[in-house]
Amino acid sequence: MLRRIVILVGALLVLGGVGVVVVVNELSDRIAASYRGYASAEVLVDIDPGDSIQTIAERLAAAGVVRDNWTFRLAAWLSGRERELQAGEYHFEQSLSAIEVVDTIVSGKVHLRPITFVEGWTIVEMARTFQDAAFGTAEAFLS
Repeated sequence: MLRRIVILVGALLVLGGVGVVVVVNELSDRIAASYRGYASAEVLVDIDPGDSIQTIAERLAAAGVVRDNWTFRLAAWLSGRERELQAGEYHFEQSLSAIEVVDTIVSGKVHLRPITFVEGWTIVEMARTFQDAAFGTAEAFLS
């Protein structure tokens, strides 16, 4: 009887160990694998100051930049850089691994969009250009 219990416990430990190895391999593959879940040529993702890692992960997953929010959160945690993510608007146009997405956001290399105000324009003309360039509303600019 004791021998059967020992064999059963040993078998369960081996199966548990195999299960852990399989899960760790799957998670490692997900973090390292390139992913692109958006059909357009590019996608922009805004990260606001003070956004939690959960909010950032959800935005990236919704935009198709990462496979799911857990993959991104795990990649950020494993890199030890989850507290270094920087606010800004990020531009993605190619498939990246979750680790590469973390690196991009930690680097702070935000997408810069130029806007030109011609000398001599009135504030109303500037507000219209601001709105036409999709930076916000003319009213917001004027305020």
